[in-house]
Amino acid sequence: MQDALEHTLAHLSRLDLLVRREVLRLRLAIGEQATDEFRGLYVTDQEVQALLDRPVDAPRVTVGATSPNDDLVALDRAIANVSARIDALETADRESGCSLPLVRLTELFGLDGIERDTLIICLAAELDLKYERLYSYLQDDVTKKRPTVDLVLRLLCASIRDRLDARRSFAPEAPLIRWSLVSLNEDPGTRRSVLLARYLKLDERIAGYLLGSCDPDSRLAPFVVPEGHGQSVELGPELRGRLASWGEAWPRTWADLPPVVLFHGRYGTGRRTAARTLADALGRPLLLLSLAGMATSEAGLAQCLSLAEREALLTGAVLGLQDVDALLRPERRDEDDYRTLVW
Repeated sequence: MQDALEHTLAHLSRLDLLVRREVLRLRLAIGEQATDEFRGLYVTDQEVQALLDRPVDAPRVTVGATSPNDDLVALDRAIANVSARIDALETADRESGCSLPLVRLTELFGLDGIERDTLIICLAAELDLKYERLYSYLQDDVTKKRPTVDLVLRLLCASIRDRLDARRSFAPEAPLIRWSLVSLNEDPGTRRSVLLARYLKLDERIAGYLLGSCDPDSRLAPFVVPEGHGQSVELGPELRGRLASWGEAWPRTWADLPPVVLFHGRYGTGRRTAARTLADALGRPLLLLSLAGMATSEAGLAQCLSLAEREALLTGAVLGLQDVDALLRPERRDEDDYRTLVW
């Protein structure tokens, strides 16, 4: 736990330097306007002219020999030093066989550096309200307390090419969005804001996970089938042996693409017991959820299944679905639910 805290604090130290660098860039770019108490409420002629004169691919500040730009060089050096310390902590973690929450999350969902740092930028506002004020200052708007995509790219990208490449991290199929690690939200002041103007919010379950919480996603709580639910059925020796052999073969045969196992039979034949026995053979917990409950929930089956899959990844659990027959009843006509379950 102490290692995880040290790792998180190191990332926050790096973020502080990134924010400090962006503040300096902003002050160099706008000059005296930086101290204008009404900045952000109006656009001056000088600001418009400066925007027109600056090409899209131009660096915001040219590093030279002047004192402020020497400060930028010093900040870049400090950022590199903290980054090296973070790398050392992660190397020591791997060698010890432990798993820091941020590192594990990065590996589980295949995040790149931009996506990992986006999580830290969003997490910071959950830990210290100072970041809300800093983000508002950098975004020239006191109402923008959450980081926008634009701010993330300004903090993390050095060139227009880097910014264009990093935009992919916020596409619907990208891990951050696909797994709901963060949500993209519309600017309240506009009806349909462009991607850069959308603000980012860290998912509560992911925030808890990064801070060391083992509490499962509260949105799944209504659908969890309790451990002692239903009668306990004694399985026959043949089925127990088959489940044990599956558990033994699983790591080497299905590690990359786990199979879907269908337990079928009448009520009282031991389907839940079989599922728990298989999970025990794998040495993993069983996350057993009611599919019927998810299908009728306000969130909808697709989102509930996505959260369930994510929870299974986070906890290493075997995901089990009960009441699958509920989707096959004649009175149900929702084809989207069928597709969601099959795909």
